[in-house]
Amino acid sequence: MGPLYALPESSFLRDFVAGLSHLIRDEFDDAIHALRKGIAKNSENPPMNRDMEMLIAAIQNQRSGKNGETPRTAVDLFFCNRPL
Repeated sequence: MGPLYALPESSFLRDFVAGLSHLIRDEFDDAIHALRKGIAKNSENPPMNRDMEMLIAAIQNQRSGKNGETPRTAVDLFFCNRPL
């Protein structure tokens, strides 16, 4: 575990790290939950909240099939139906 996991439970950064960690393990529901939890706690850095909201939207759009193929992994989430 990295140093950000040593932050207190009240830290939004800890939740964002947890969400991104879930994402890289293809645990999409847990990723969304943790990112939303971090957004709710974060009053220090509103632009970061927007970034996390865009990530949640990308997960949800891909999972609903709005952007084409449904992702099987986090890599698919960002590269499905995109030219190289």
